[in-house]
Amino acid sequence: MIPLSRVGSTLVVLGLAAGLVALSPWNGGGADVARAADDRLWLDDAFPGLKFARPLYATQAPDGSELMYVVEQRGRIHAVQHPAPASPAVAARTTFLDLSGRVSRMGNERGLLGLAFHPHYAENGRFFVHYSRRRDGATVLSEFGLLKGNSKTGDPDSERILLTRAQPAANHNGGMLTFGPDGMLYLGLGDGGAAGDPWETGQDLSSWLGSILRIDVDRRGVKGGDADREYAIPADNPFLDVEGALPEIWAYGLRNPWRFSFDRTTGDLWCGDVGQVRWEEVDIVTRGANMGWDRREGFEGFEPEDDPPRVPFTDPIVVHRHIQNGGDAASITGGYVYRGSAIPWLVGTYVYGDFAGGWINGITREGALSSPAAKTGGAKTTRFLSPRESIASFAEDRAGELYICSFSAGGRVLRIRGRNEEPTDKEPDE
Repeated sequence: MIPLSRVGSTLVVLGLAAGLVALSPWNGGGADVARAADDRLWLDDAFPGLKFARPLYATQAPDGSELMYVVEQRGRIHAVQHPAPASPAVAARTTFLDLSGRVSRMGNERGLLGLAFHPHYAENGRFFVHYSRRRDGATVLSEFGLLKGNSKTGDPDSERILLTRAQPAANHNGGMLTFGPDGMLYLGLGDGGAAGDPWETGQDLSSWLGSILRIDVDRRGVKGGDADREYAIPADNPFLDVEGALPEIWAYGLRNPWRFSFDRTTGDLWCGDVGQVRWEEVDIVTRGANMGWDRREGFEGFEPEDDPPRVPFTDPIVVHRHIQNGGDAASITGGYVYRGSAIPWLVGTYVYGDFAGGWINGITREGALSSPAAKTGGAKTTRFLSPRESIASFAEDRAGELYICSFSAGGRVLRIRGRNEEPTDKEPDE
């Protein structure tokens, strides 16, 4: 997650990351680089007057309410009035769910890591969280409901644990949790932590670690031979009938998938995967894909082996040199393809950033994004901003507008705005 990038025995610590200066980017796979010379994007505080303790994620529920839910790493989810009222008023904030007594905050990368509302949340009140368990740091995926008679507050006593997984180290926990356009729940897990994938989980289909999982939370135990599961295995999961493979796995070979999202228009799954010491990468992850870790990092060999991989590697869309390798990145933060209406020229651009570099980029690609043939097409990256924010996550509201969750300045949620929008009473950040 907000990963503590390990370089030998050197750690890029979050408190120092915001001070790192972004250097010139390098992109592979036929990509070229351009700058937004006219600075057409800027950041605006989405909730002036409100601070959040290490905000890791923000989202809206599919219920039409005027609320945004902000996840704090320590274990709390806040419901915040959205959009915020005009200054000098401060948006109303309430605690939607408090799991701080169950969540481990030992180490830098544990905590409450993900939140996803059921597609039919307006009718069933179901939502799902991913957190690190206090007593041992294990990954927990749980379902919750709402307090009886209260449609605006989660019930901490309603927890139903769907799955758990022991974590051998305190970093590379992954964290992203989201429903796909197919109604299935997707969960990202890192390779187990430490450095160099010492447990060799990246290429191990018998482990959930280093993978994106896909499960059906509306049924239970009807596929994969385990009647005791609190969920079902979708019949079209790629490794369901592969000997020695766990049927929940949708894609594998990931080091630490830190935020992924589905393009609302094409359904493509975009992912930021945090690198080791040489490369940070952005991927489009498809069914059954092997993204290469730990046999390679970016396009280069990392620990290549003589035996061919069980599934051929899928190339990244874009890579950035790690700061220890003469580049501009150290902890990639995956974002979203912009599908809002406030910034027309940004539509179709994948917007992402880097926690340590503190910059925001966009990727555009030639050809149809959903076409497999376009996987080898050219990619163009644009440096939109270098705001020196510690970008822990991007966020998307119901209208498709984009935000960042920043650890800087005490913890804020900032909206990405365009120069073509109506002016506000706040000057653009420079």
